[in-house]
Amino acid sequence: MSFIVHIKNKNNNSVYAYKVESYRDPVTKKARQHRTYLGRVSPETGEIIKKKETRHSRKDSSSQQQSNTYSEDHESQLQTIKELSDKLDKLQKQYETLADALMKMKDVISSVSS
Repeated sequence: MSFIVHIKNKNNNSVYAYKVESYRDPVTKKARQHRTYLGRVSPETGEIIKKKETRHSRKDSSSQQQSNTYSEDHESQLQTIKELSDKLDKLQKQYETLADALMKMKDVISSVSS
């Protein structure tokens, strides 16, 4: 879900417009928001004056490309988390097996010592 929000700067009384996209973070299981700057809001007409291209921004970049990059990074992080979780489960099972074997060895040693 996306919507546009207007935020007023108290220092210079300028109003800025942002596109807000809501999404659910599967790791924290909480709702999150991603804001994209759209430009200033004209005080006379209320229209959004689009941001100008700066010398530092890329000509071919778009919010869609940035969104795709974010999505791909997020997916790779989720995959890494899943792999690490699987490894942790395997290690916990190995630990339990080793702990059981150690207890059996202690019982055998104590019975031989007696």
